[in-house]
Amino acid sequence: VSDRCRTQGAETFERLLGPSARILAPFEASIATLPGYAELPPLPDVGPEASRRRLHDALRSTLEALAEERPLLLVLDDLQWADEQSLAFLRTLGADWFVGRSVVVLGTFRLEDPRSDLDALLRATDVRTLRLGRLEATAVSEMVADMLAVEHAPEAVVSNLHRHTEGNPFFVAEYLP
Repeated sequence: VSDRCRTQGAETFERLLGPSARILAPFEASIATLPGYAELPPLPDVGPEASRRRLHDALRSTLEALAEERPLLLVLDDLQWADEQSLAFLRTLGADWFVGRSVVVLGTFRLEDPRSDLDALLRATDVRTLRLGRLEATAVSEMVADMLAVEHAPEAVVSNLHRHTEGNPFFVAEYLP
């Protein structure tokens, strides 16, 4: 958002962030460096709960503005490490919020790192989950061949990687010399 505002100017800043810039800047420092930010009035002091609602409203309005331009896919990786504030915000995006908006939120997380607050988000009726299993040896072979830019991956390498990584694609990429 900051990059788009910087390159496209004041009109984009006003459309995507506007007064929300003051609310979001403590969480993304580059917002405070945007042209137009300094002219925004300071935020009134509010209590913790009102501050949290104000932050969630600012995030939602920015997502809404982005989705008005074109369909939006928001990818959030490693949700098992998300802070409480991020998960609380995601819980505010109920099914009603998505109606009429071209927004998809895709979150990835590891099952090995369970968290009750993430589980609560996943149990929401409007959340769909898809469990991805480990890669089979043939998929590891294709991945290795692609990464090495060869037609066929060496079977010994594939066998060793599949055994040591248990088909986890992240580890396959990390272990491959």
